[in-house]
Amino acid sequence: MFSPDHSLYSIMGGRGKPQLYGEKLENVGITGGGIFDGAGDTWRPLKKNKAAPTLWNDLVKSGGV
Repeated sequence: MFSPDHSLYSIMGGRGKPQLYGEKLENVGITGGGIFDGAGDTWRPLKKNKAAPTLWNDLVKSGGV
């Protein structure tokens, strides 16, 4: 599982750089048991218009942006 701590990953052009990335690769595979978890929920921003007002206010109070 990748860390939900965004400060551990570089930000390029205002967007997070993929946690697993490659260009012009050949014969690459991810093998073995288990689950590949990129902690995606921490990278998807919640839009104010998609949240109930109480949820939005609670998130803002807790330090969420």
